[in-house]
Amino acid sequence: MTKKRVKFYSIGDLGAMMYLSRMQEVLNEFLIRPTDPHNITDAIEFQNIIRFIENGMFSRDWDSEYIEKIKNVKNELKKRTAKFLGTVDKGIILDSLSSLGWEYYDDFFVNYERYDFAKKIPEEDFEKMILKSQIPIQYTRIAS
Repeated sequence: MTKKRVKFYSIGDLGAMMYLSRMQEVLNEFLIRPTDPHNITDAIEFQNIIRFIENGMFSRDWDSEYIEKIKNVKNELKKRTAKFLGTVDKGIILDSLSSLGWEYYDDFFVNYERYDFAKKIPEEDFEKMILKSQIPIQYTRIAS
């Protein structure tokens, strides 16, 4: 069974609070042992956590000291995520397509454009992986 990952949809998302316990779990681990993402799914989850922090979406159960800690760690989280996505290789990009959760399809394609994954992957290889992974075709449109 795969774990429910953090997903930021919008500041007005009424379901956003269901991600806060997972967000806290990831942040607590990062506060103890700051690490780079292990894969693209981790990197996308970090990006979604960053969006929660930037939009001030916190649990009412978190005290002000904890909130300040996670605000302070946001830039490190952002830096490690950008470095990982900027240096990720073709194999990791293609492999991620088969394990990517549907909720992260849009995020993947934003990163595909932002980090210029197209320069790392021949079009034919990418097309094969898209078809193999069965990502719905509406998610395969890359913004120009």
